[in-house]
Amino acid sequence: MAPTPRSGDSLKIDVDRPKLKLVLYKDRQEFKAHNRSSPWAEAFYLAPLCHAYYGDGPNPYHWMLHEATHQLNHEVARRPRVTWIEEGIASYFGASRIQDKKLKPGTIDIGAYPIWWLPTVALSGNRQDDIRRGRIISLRALINSGRDDIGRNVNLYYIGYWSLTHFLFHYDNGRYAGSYRKLMTSGGSLENFERLLGPVERIEGQWYRYLQQRIDEVAEPETASEPVFIDP
Repeated sequence: MAPTPRSGDSLKIDVDRPKLKLVLYKDRQEFKAHNRSSPWAEAFYLAPLCHAYYGDGPNPYHWMLHEATHQLNHEVARRPRVTWIEEGIASYFGASRIQDKKLKPGTIDIGAYPIWWLPTVALSGNRQDDIRRGRIISLRALINSGRDDIGRNVNLYYIGYWSLTHFLFHYDNGRYAGSYRKLMTSGGSLENFERLLGPVERIEGQWYRYLQQRIDEVAEPETASEPVFIDP
């Protein structure tokens, strides 16, 4: 499961390290009987093991792929553990399509979480009003959020984490992708975010319009375009 290192990669991969481990339950019922994470969790990573099950529907892997990303970050990449980045990256890979047995990072799978909740996000076009009414969570709140915040509105937080990550990798042909990779290694504080990417209010306006576009694509999948791949 360890990625192949690239030239100039910041990760120092130990090719002789033990393989990563997964506990795979036969179905959701068996997993729930052994769930030691949050009650709403459909999979979890508790070092050194991922715990998951094959889901129903067209993509049975998305839960375990989400948690395996956490496992890779913790055991291989060892980057700072910041909630919005960790959950955003895990959601980004977990909600990417698998085609011909290969993961296509950034291609949106409408059969994966949290994408299937996107059509329920009814944005008005007025960003500040939508934040005030609780239709979306502001970027400032997402960046400052912790594990304890997620349970207040699980789906809305994960839509925020996923969409912000997708935006930072793919917006305007990857305008922010390089700075976002630096942010992953330096820590995802609001101060570092604004230092590397720019004022959060300006980025929030761009992200809001980007999220609107992704919602429209999921509602009418025949209009969706495959994003430019930016290697994360």
